[in-house]
Amino acid sequence: MDWYAPYSLGKSTKLIRRFLIEIASMESRIARHGLHVAREIYDFDDATAAMDEFPELFNLLKRNIAPFDMETYSQLEYLDKEISLIDQISLINLKLQMSRHPEYTSPLSKLAEIIFDGRVFSSSQTKRIFGEESISIERTIVSCDKLLSTLKIAEDVLRRREELESEIFKPSRIKEDRVVELIERAEEQINQSLTLSSETRLLVSNYLAEIKTEAKSKAPKWQAMIGSLVIVAALTSGLADAPGATKTLQSLIEYIVGVSLINPEQKFLNSPNNLATGANEIVNTIPI
Repeated sequence: MDWYAPYSLGKSTKLIRRFLIEIASMESRIARHGLHVAREIYDFDDATAAMDEFPELFNLLKRNIAPFDMETYSQLEYLDKEISLIDQISLINLKLQMSRHPEYTSPLSKLAEIIFDGRVFSSSQTKRIFGEESISIERTIVSCDKLLSTLKIAEDVLRRREELESEIFKPSRIKEDRVVELIERAEEQINQSLTLSSETRLLVSNYLAEIKTEAKSKAPKWQAMIGSLVIVAALTSGLADAPGATKTLQSLIEYIVGVSLINPEQKFLNSPNNLATGANEIVNTIPI
């Protein structure tokens, strides 16, 4: 995982925040004419598209950030579970996309609609959209501010990790096809297990797929790959019907570390005998 993930979510969050402020400033017009007037905002389409993808980007970052920065993970979990930021943005997005400009059959019907809006809409619809009931744009804006602060810290943490990785690792001697070969061997060995739960199997499969994709990329993040491999090794270490999987994963970790490090003798990981035990501390922080 690199710094671009929190940066990308931060960029979308800034757009959503700016858009919500524009909507909040139009409260009196919305009270008179309806929520559809928000469609006049110049970046309506871009903002609603950003809100469409927000839950996916948020949850993807929350899942992937845990092995690297538990403080950021905890803050994202708080914004999701306690503040319900995803739900708030999704509900606002739904209301906006459901809004439509009314069709009038005559000038008289338009006048009647305006009078009706002034008396009824301001007391009910505005309260529901802007007030303290199921949706609060004001609280959502404040939550976006908290998220942006968290994402900035996460971006800085991941940038620093990349700098350290480039200082420690010299990956030019690693053969990517050898890495992929060992990953695929581990996949086959794990798939032979009948005792692995379906939830853990899915989690392991996702990790290995991401590791393989990273290994085939133009600039693999080797240190991040090692972190994921340690987690997979811990998750599969107790499989009596697939003992070769842990050995293969350990061989892969040792290969990457041994070939890539400037000083291979420097101890960056637990010894193979203690690999699963040490990794349990990491695995216990990942929701399965």
